[in-house]
Amino acid sequence: MNDVSGYFSWHYLVAPKRIIKIGLNFLIFFYHYFSVALIARTIFSPWKRLTIKRKRALTFENFFYVLSFNLTSRSIGAIVRLSTLLTWLLIEIVTLLFFVIVTPLWVIIVGLTFPFYLFFKEKPDPALELIKDKITEPQEIFRFLAETEMGEFLFSRLGIPFEEVKTLLTTKTSPKESPLRIEKPSSARIFHNLAKNWTPFKKFLFDKKLDEEDILAVCRWFERIEKAKRHEARFWELENLLSLRGIAKEWAYGFTVNLDKYSEDLTRPLSYTHHLVGREKETQRIQQVLSRAKENNVLLVGQPGVGRNTITLEFARSVKEGKVSHALIHKRVLSLDLTTILGISKSLAKAQSSVDEVLKEATNAGNIILVIDNFDKYASVGSGRVNLTEIIKKYASGDKLQIIGITTPNDFQKYIF
Repeated sequence: MNDVSGYFSWHYLVAPKRIIKIGLNFLIFFYHYFSVALIARTIFSPWKRLTIKRKRALTFENFFYVLSFNLTSRSIGAIVRLSTLLTWLLIEIVTLLFFVIVTPLWVIIVGLTFPFYLFFKEKPDPALELIKDKITEPQEIFRFLAETEMGEFLFSRLGIPFEEVKTLLTTKTSPKESPLRIEKPSSARIFHNLAKNWTPFKKFLFDKKLDEEDILAVCRWFERIEKAKRHEARFWELENLLSLRGIAKEWAYGFTVNLDKYSEDLTRPLSYTHHLVGREKETQRIQQVLSRAKENNVLLVGQPGVGRNTITLEFARSVKEGKVSHALIHKRVLSLDLTTILGISKSLAKAQSSVDEVLKEATNAGNIILVIDNFDKYASVGSGRVNLTEIIKKYASGDKLQIIGITTPNDFQKYIF
């Protein structure tokens, strides 16, 4: 009966609002995905910044070649961008019409939408079953929760084999064992309560050098993962849609053929994940410095393991999702592998020339932020070190290329300060 009454409320009150919101999300997304604002500003800009400058000794042949090349570059850029704008406009119109038709139609097809209601209905916490069945005996509560997804995750992450956990299920409990009070339907809180108040579980954890706070921390970890999974599954949410990179964001910027060989684009999907804890201020500070017109390079100084690389990954994620200032909105954050460039060079002169070529390409692109790990190795001489400061300074002192260097306090004092 509750499902039926809940369904009608969802169908007539909740779902129509969500449909309208999803429609608006897609309209905003297509504007973002087709990079409309950027295209409108750069319609007649050269394609990928491909231009030729005229030589000092100007001849008619040279003048005609330069003029025709630059006009062709601008024409190609204009044709591609105008075609993209027309495609965007068509998709926006179709999307708008679709949701204008679907929203009132939804109200009419009551009953047919019940499967959608069941699919989108949020799964209740398993602890609700304990309340429903009025289970208060600690061992029975533990037996129930240990076999849930959270229970399996908990003992797996704590490195406790489930065979050992089963011993608690067969342990004879004292008749004096008090019933467990379930104040909130939260599996995490109940696990924490068991670890704190149920003697067999408390002793079991003590033998493993664990306590109730460890239990709560892992349970909260599980809840965060589940929440993230649910959020990612809702692809129609605006945050998820805007995480997709716009197709035209790189058309206004130059090619980076050589740079791409020796770098990893941190603003593209990575094969690994990161989790930032307590470093939001540092990430915000990086954004503030890089958004400045002058003195807009960053040097991250910290001991290995404190989260220096995670901070740069979090900053890159913010750029990717557009959660940065306007000055950084179209940037690419690349981790430059200078070690490989220097390793394949046969001489110091060749190494410097290769680095110069890569940095020049990055500068000409116009939207690059380079992350250089172990920056001190390229700012000093010695064993395993090459001084590239003059080359880096030549390009990073302007407004076309920015650097995020990473080093340790000791190396900063010894080689850079």
